[in-house]
Order: sequence, then C-alpha cells, then structure tokens
Amino acid sequence: MFCKTAPEGESPRPSVTIYGTIVFEAFFQTCLVFKPIWANALVEMTEVVSIVKKLVFFISFFAMLLVGCLVAFVANNMMQAPPKEVPPKLTAERYYELGKRYKIAGWTEQGRKSLRMAMELSPDGVGKKAESYLKAYLPVNEVSQEAITKNIMGVNLIMVYKDGAINTFNELIKEYPGFEWPYGNLGSVYVKDGKIAEGKALLRKALEINPHYVNAWLHLAEANLRDKDEAAARECVAKALAQDPECESPVLIDYPNVVSLINEQKKKE
Repeated sequence: MFCKTAPEGESPRPSVTIYGTIVFEAFFQTCLVFKPIWANALVEMTEVVSIVKKLVFFISFFAMLLVGCLVAFVANNMMQAPPKEVPPKLTAERYYELGKRYKIAGWTEQGRKSLRMAMELSPDGVGKKAESYLKAYLPVNEVSQEAITKNIMGVNLIMVYKDGAINTFNELIKEYPGFEWPYGNLGSVYVKDGKIAEGKALLRKALEINPHYVNAWLHLAEANLRDKDEAAARECVAKALAQDPECESPVLIDYPNVVSLINEQKKKE
C-alpha cells in the first residue's frame, strides 16, 4: 500500500485529545464543589467546554493528517515518481521494477500493464516474478483510480480516525464488490480490535475474490493465531509463501508472530 500505517502492536501514547479531556474533567470536578455559586455559570461553561473539546479533537486530527501528508510528500520526492504512462521499449527487468513502483504509487492499472509487458518479454525469466507479483499484490479485477485512491485514504485514516476508516471500507465494499482490498483492510482492522469472527469472514470474502491475495492470507494467519489455532495459521502462511516465496509484504510489520511462522517455514524448505 502506498501509505503504510504505523505499527499498531504497541500501545499508543496518550494523544492531545486525551490530555485535554483529562484537564477539562478535572476542571469540572473542581467547579462542582462550588455548585451553589456557579450553577448558572456551569451551564454556559459546559457548552463552551464542549466546543473546545471538539476543537481540540479536530486540531489533533488534522495535525496528524498533515504529518501523514508531509511524510508522503517526502517519500515521493525521495523516490522518483514513475511516469504517468508506461513507457515503450524497456527491458523485461525494467518493466518488472516499474510495475512494482506503480503499485507503491497507487497506480495499479499502469502497474498491471507494466508487469504484463515484463511477462511478454521474458516469459521464462523475470516474467515469472512479474506474474507472481501481479497475482499476489494487485487487484484481480481492473479497478478505477477513484476506488484505489479511496482505499488508500481509508488506510491512512486507520491510525487517526478508525471509525472513518471503517466507514470508508464499507462504502468501497458496497460500491466495488469485486475489489478485494477493502475486504482485506477492514478485516485486518476487526482482527486487531479483537473482532476475530467478523475479521475472518471479511478476509475469506477477499480470498474468494482473489485466492492469490497475499496480504489477506497474512491477515488471516494473524486472526487464527489470535484465535489459538496455530495449525490454521500455518496453513495460511503456506498459502502466502506459495504466492510470494520472499513474502516481503509490509503488513508483516504488525505481525511478529506470523513472521516467526514464515521464518520457520522457510528453514524447512
């Protein structure tokens, strides 16, 4: 995914919103001691404080979004953006690398075209890697750029406004039922929230659409581990490795236990 969310395995530090809430609640408790005197004033003050709380939340929210945008901007400038159109007359290796860059940039259809050109130019060489990457990390069906962009927005919202991210993924599922990424992303959110059954159902739906979807197999492996089903988790890891033997998916940063299973499986091979 182009904009990767930060690891969620650790407990987040208290946000500005939490600190502000604690300060205002302490203020309310102090005022209540003097209720006979301040009763009328507190009614008006409650409204003011409610507004201030909302302002603190939105300031924190937009500040975090701004930071995310700045990080994305720096990343884009550090890594030269791929051309808008897939250029002609490149080698198979260059088309393969360009296809991966398109995917990272969120331009999946240019990525699909570039990877297919690598497959045509070197069917027995780098084309095999291009085919595996195409199946494992790009949508199985052609998807509009609007849907891809909206999915990226949902991923970026997970850390700062989870309810907004959930709404975004649900909207995508309704609007683009054949697009597997929103199912996978929403399923991973539910798994991390402890809603294992709901998460598994969404991940299985994603895999019905695209059985080669590596990230969904890895999310499902984590769900099975949290459900105390290591055998099922190992099966999911085996499926992921079958699609991508290197299994360098960025989602693994959140799943150290799944990484351990992957390393064990690689040692056996």
